[in-house]
Amino acid sequence: MSNETVRKQARFVPRIGLRLKLLVDAFHRMQLEETNALSTTGDVQLSIRGTLVRFQIKEQIWANGLDLDAFKAIVAPRPTI
Repeated sequence: MSNETVRKQARFVPRIGLRLKLLVDAFHRMQLEETNALSTTGDVQLSIRGTLVRFQIKEQIWANGLDLDAFKAIVAPRPTI
């Protein structure tokens, strides 16, 4: 690329950082929240890889879960007399 081409086609935006600051700050807050979420441990965890977000629930939680009849007894309305 010649000097003349650069001279004609280059564009500069003074103080572009001021326009980007709010977004950069929001990005840093999001990264901090992601780090905080990933640093928690327990039976239920959050996994973030790029744009893929997953909640990971350990097998023991499912193993101790209710069967269908027990679950229905909790959530189904009870008949009134």
